[in-house]
Amino acid sequence: MRALTRDPQRAALPDGAEVVRFAPDAPAAGFAGATALYLYAQVGTPELLRAAREQGVRHVVLLSSAIIAPGADETHPIHVLHATVEQHLRDSGLT
Repeated sequence: MRALTRDPQRAALPDGAEVVRFAPDAPAAGFAGATALYLYAQVGTPELLRAAREQGVRHVVLLSSAIIAPGADETHPIHVLHATVEQHLRDSGLT
């Protein structure tokens, strides 16, 4: 298991997990050899998904938010962020 994170010191991961600092200027570096990605919604997702796909990632699990439920306030900033990331994932070609 490899974890790509902005703050390796704060990553609470199981023993044996490889922790890699996310480099926004070279996002593909952390995906070498990976086939799946567990993603937390964030800004810059299209570039991250493109880099993951180019390195062989084929499957993504997105941690989204319950605020995306039908009837939710679509103007709420958290809704906007998560709905946008969900659309980026649908557009990425990844499953």
